[in-house]
Amino acid sequence: MWAVHSGKMATREPLSNTTRWHSTILPLAFVVGCTASDQGNNAALDAKKEAAISNTNADRATDYLPKVTRDDVLRVIRRDFRGNKPELILGILDGYGSEEWQPEKDRVQLAILKLSHGDVERIRELVDTARSDFRDVIAPAEYPGFSEVGFVGVEKMSRDEVARLKADDWRQYQEWLSKE
Repeated sequence: MWAVHSGKMATREPLSNTTRWHSTILPLAFVVGCTASDQGNNAALDAKKEAAISNTNADRATDYLPKVTRDDVLRVIRRDFRGNKPELILGILDGYGSEEWQPEKDRVQLAILKLSHGDVERIRELVDTARSDFRDVIAPAEYPGFSEVGFVGVEKMSRDEVARLKADDWRQYQEWLSKE
């Protein structure tokens, strides 16, 4: 499994497998393979995460996962919300990620920012959505093409078509994240 760093230059580095589900970057198969009833059930989440990692290891060349930081969140706030106070936006965003069962705070908050298109009210709606099910913001923000096609559609695609779809999704995310 590979993590792909954000920023102008994308690099890859191996991720170590850990037993704490919320301390790793989650693969797409895990993000969309869990159910709402899994939240708070660490044993069920750990099992699903390990299965998703095993399944994605076979296709690591096309598995793109952003590795982002709080600095990325702050930079995007300054870039996309110039007329607003960053503290206001950050305060709204911090409605997600304060609970132990809410994984990958920075990644989810960036997804919220991307989907909000600069609309503060939309951030509030998306924070509520993420608190209910973080996958509902991760998937359309990071994997819009994949999300649009859906798993049934992807199953009908060739391996090369799936690889192109993932690469296109990664490219659009990187362009969004790295724009000035």
